[in-house]
Amino acid sequence: MKFGLDGSLYVVGFSLAIFVGTILSVMVSDNFVGLAMVGLVGLVGFLVSSSSGKARSVAKIIDMAHLGGVETCLDLGCGTGRVLVELAGALDRGFVVGIDRWRKADQFPNGPEIARRNLVDLSPPGRWAVISGDGLSLPFRSGSFTLVVSNLMLHNVHGAHGKFQVLREIARVLAPGGLVIISDVGMSRRYIPALKALGLGEFQFRGSPPWYFAPNGVLSARLTA
Repeated sequence: MKFGLDGSLYVVGFSLAIFVGTILSVMVSDNFVGLAMVGLVGLVGFLVSSSSGKARSVAKIIDMAHLGGVETCLDLGCGTGRVLVELAGALDRGFVVGIDRWRKADQFPNGPEIARRNLVDLSPPGRWAVISGDGLSLPFRSGSFTLVVSNLMLHNVHGAHGKFQVLREIARVLAPGGLVIISDVGMSRRYIPALKALGLGEFQFRGSPPWYFAPNGVLSARLTA
């Protein structure tokens, strides 16, 4: 299975810092070695975060979901299917939908065909679906899902109003008593006030460990029945 790298522009930026810093230190002054070192440390940290770090974060999400195997699940901003694969593997009679805008700037490579390819060996097509769509206006009826997961997606939504609209849509498609799990850059606890305003409670939070390059943490909340 191939899940790609998050934020490919960061990889380009760190790599450019290494290249420019190395060239300038050779041609101009040793003072530019620091620039190359910053790029190198940033690149290594980002690659670790996007591979093993993110895999452990996903494991935490699955653990907090307490899956019984019969849930109807939505993975909002599913990307290449890292969370989808884990959800599909844990469902016996449930159903999981992955939805994304498939922006290459957020993840590379990225696309619905990659997510489907990663899923196809785990579960028959009747148990999952991968579609294109926007979290600002989800194409589902109210109360459709018992679990909604958003993993490292909300920080890509522009502005506080946009983020609140996505949270509003999450609350709308959740069934009464349904669970939402959010992991996002910059600590997911910042979404607690908005979620409270939308009728969610029973908050639980697990912070990100020190090896995770981009601090996030995982927040869960339940829609009041």
